[in-house]
Amino acid sequence: MIRYAQPIAMGGAGDKLRAGLRILGSSHRALAIGIVSMTVLSAPALAQDQANNVQATTAAPTKLADEIVVTGSRISRNDYKSESPISTISSAAITAAGQPSLDRAIGQMPQFEAAQGSAEVGDVQGSVGFGGGASYSDLRGIGRNRSLVLMDGRRLMPSTPDGSIDLNTIPMSMIDSAEVITGGASAAYGSDAVAGVANFKLRQHFSGVEMGVQEGITGHGDGATTQVYALAGGSFDEGRGHVMLDVEYSKRDAISGSQRSFFTQPSVRFLGRPPEGVIYAGGFGAGATAPSIAAVNGVLAGYPGTTPIAGTGAYPGAIGVNTNGTIFTSAAGANCAQNYKGVGSVTGAILTPDCTTAGVVLGNYFAVQLPLTKYNVFSKADYEFNDHITGYTQFNFSESKSLDQTSPGSTKTNNGPIELVVPVSNPFVQSNPALLSLINSAYGGAAPANANVYLSKLMYGWGNRVQNFKYDVWQALAGLKGDIPGTKLQWDVYGSIGKSNYTSVATGDISLSAINNVLATETATSGPGGCVWNPLGYQSVSKACLSYAGRTDVTTDEMTSKNVEATIQGPLFNLPAGSVKFAAGADYRYSNYSYQPATEFVTSDTLSYGSDTASAGSQNTKEVFGELLVPLLKDKPFAQDVSLDLGYRYSKYNTFSGKSTWKADLSWTLADQLRLRGGYSRAIRAPSLADLYVGNSISDIAIGGGDPCNYNSAYRTGANGAKVQSLCAAQSAGAGGATYSGSPTVPVQSGGNSLLQPETANTWTLGAVITPLHGLNISVDYYHVKIAGAISSLSTGEIIADCYGATGNPGFSAGNPYCQRIQRDPNSGNIQLLTSGLFNYNSMLLDGIDTQIDYQFRLDQIGLPATAGNLHVGTIVSYLGRYTVTDGLGNVTRYAGAISDTLVTADGENLYAHPRWKANSFVTYNNGPFTGTLRWRYIGGMANLDAPGSSVPSVSYFDLDAHYTFDKRITISAGVNNLGDKSPPFIGTLELRTDAATYDVVGRSFYMAAKVKF
Repeated sequence: MIRYAQPIAMGGAGDKLRAGLRILGSSHRALAIGIVSMTVLSAPALAQDQANNVQATTAAPTKLADEIVVTGSRISRNDYKSESPISTISSAAITAAGQPSLDRAIGQMPQFEAAQGSAEVGDVQGSVGFGGGASYSDLRGIGRNRSLVLMDGRRLMPSTPDGSIDLNTIPMSMIDSAEVITGGASAAYGSDAVAGVANFKLRQHFSGVEMGVQEGITGHGDGATTQVYALAGGSFDEGRGHVMLDVEYSKRDAISGSQRSFFTQPSVRFLGRPPEGVIYAGGFGAGATAPSIAAVNGVLAGYPGTTPIAGTGAYPGAIGVNTNGTIFTSAAGANCAQNYKGVGSVTGAILTPDCTTAGVVLGNYFAVQLPLTKYNVFSKADYEFNDHITGYTQFNFSESKSLDQTSPGSTKTNNGPIELVVPVSNPFVQSNPALLSLINSAYGGAAPANANVYLSKLMYGWGNRVQNFKYDVWQALAGLKGDIPGTKLQWDVYGSIGKSNYTSVATGDISLSAINNVLATETATSGPGGCVWNPLGYQSVSKACLSYAGRTDVTTDEMTSKNVEATIQGPLFNLPAGSVKFAAGADYRYSNYSYQPATEFVTSDTLSYGSDTASAGSQNTKEVFGELLVPLLKDKPFAQDVSLDLGYRYSKYNTFSGKSTWKADLSWTLADQLRLRGGYSRAIRAPSLADLYVGNSISDIAIGGGDPCNYNSAYRTGANGAKVQSLCAAQSAGAGGATYSGSPTVPVQSGGNSLLQPETANTWTLGAVITPLHGLNISVDYYHVKIAGAISSLSTGEIIADCYGATGNPGFSAGNPYCQRIQRDPNSGNIQLLTSGLFNYNSMLLDGIDTQIDYQFRLDQIGLPATAGNLHVGTIVSYLGRYTVTDGLGNVTRYAGAISDTLVTADGENLYAHPRWKANSFVTYNNGPFTGTLRWRYIGGMANLDAPGSSVPSVSYFDLDAHYTFDKRITISAGVNNLGDKSPPFIGTLELRTDAATYDVVGRSFYMAAKVKF
């Protein structure tokens, strides 16, 4: 085991700090001022022993102080040598990320792939459900709910029905370290530990008062962060009892795409649907075709500076109305858009660089950094009733608020599921002779009295789509532990109950029925509810219209979890090599949830968001488990210490038959300088409540690269273009047309599956720990994970690629299973619905090598003066050998060393980047009270599976932090992350044109901190 050690960085100061402290009361404001004052007054006290400087806790000794429990095992031991590969992330490394949420610090570790948290990663347009600011870990990049998150070895209260643990619920200032174990650990902890375990170990038996503050800001002067905490603890009744209380406040400001030039590029999610709205060629109503090119040119001739549309016959593009009532053209093949007046009228409104299409760059509206406000309260107490029994309690509460944001709601293309129906009799149509002439041309004469046109537009004036999320999560725990008199056996019995309450308030929504009623019945001066609205051009919206047609959608979820566990462990008997130890126990877990989406989502009367259904469900588990630690050899030649760790667990869920999991690990110490370790295990991941019971929902999701049937798509212009066009024509005549132009976003239906079975995983590891020199530690570990029956949702990218690609559909048949999930409108060709869902569909295989090197030495060892200080260098390097996913049809995709948007896990998480090489290295210099660290984060280059022949370059980030301790009690810190202000790589096939979880999308950032202990 090699510790990834970094200096501790605490607290900050400034005006925002004082604002944050107001929530903690006037006494804490005074203490914040005191911190700054003491920092100045204590400046002369500079020389202190660094070993004391970095200590944040004082642990009271216990009777079993030499016996500890290693993550991945239930048996206490005194050598802290694990048979499984363990990495330890120090609290200092977590703090050095300078963020109020754990996802960034965890995601920077090579064993992890980043999960959505502080940035929007996937497409949130029109999505409903859970998300927004939650902080997750994703060990090995196979899904955030395939690695188990523990706190002090116990399960936490999930925040959502998918079973994922929001790391925001863990009190950051209480973290002493995080131990990460690779490989299946279901035998020790039960379901979910397929990839491994992240165990956050908290500080114990703290005495005194400690407060810290931290302030951060980016190099652009935005995205400010604030963290404040107060920790108090002590003993009572002559040391028989201990209490601790921790209170934390964190805040992170939003950064929108419009504040970063990367996301304002025209290629970052351009949508050819301008604020003024357009009528596509097929949107002129039943019995109509499209206006003639001659009619369009006749209108354009009345505007100075325009160029006639080339060709004859029906006009192939879109017609729009400027706010001043004049007509403009867009998306008419290679013709430049004519007479468009709306460039710059709203954020992101542009003409494409080739001048052909009017629209909006949606990248301006996405949250590059999600805002977050978070409160944490943690308390624990224990009391020693006698020499053999100790009682303990613990309470953990977290409240977090965040939001997702994107552009205003949008009606879709003609004949789509969300249509803005404008009667030709509408007064604003009738008062526009130029528009009327084009509508009449589409009918080959005069339009019928009951004729409608279908307007596609972004609904500016009604507000951006914003979903405000609030999570309240708490867990209470109480138990008894002790030993059996006259034996060395120890026992522990505890019970816990927790609850998660989730509320989403979505604004910027519009009732589809109400707005269409307005358009159908309004006059130039009156309308239903007093609402009169001109749908043509970029128009303001009255309060009466906002009241009549606008909607605020409230969605709630309540989840409850109850756990009871009893264990006993200790020595059984002695062998020549030592004592055989065991652990045995039983547990019971119960969880349920009730999800109630907004009425508008249930009735699908929403223009801005998707549809959803209410759902509820429960699950319970009964388990028994045992573990045996057997010393095989001791103090023998080439066998200084050999031990075997065996574990077994039987789990009975109410939703499927009983399952067995087990492990067998071996540790073989050949000499002081060399230890071999390895093991084999069977693990499971039971379907979560969301996997089983969540209702069907429909959300508007982007198609990476656009509709394959689009006349100029890579599918239509590639080597198999003729076959793809024939396939498109077989699905819909319109989609096979030579000038067909499809929507870049499609409605996608997803939902749970009550017939799901547990995933099963076989994992094995093999490694060595080498200590060739004093202070030098090296570990090399190989891991191999194979998962069968992996619960997966079919992503839009996967369905599209396998329907229109030669690999998934070699015959280019419309009857292909993937193509059957795509429903197109028979007339327009546009995708009406793409059906996803959850299945035990995939098998997964991963393997790779983790290498850790850690070396500490005094500089006087290399000839420098005795006062030169110490140097600590280290690196964690992860190599991904294989990452293959085989679907139910036998198609194999190799993700190792590649990036793609075709892999989506059961929880809906986009897993993009899978570099072969990742590394996190550091150099720390320490001299008395001063510590400084330079870190290098490396992400290897990758091939782009979605754009064969293209690649993503490797990226390096450098971070710097420094710390000084005064008088043993006060530490001030400062740090810079992303020293080079490096921009993320452009990846044109991803929704945001980069992976906002893997790469730094914020840029250079700074933080300052202060901590004081009494």
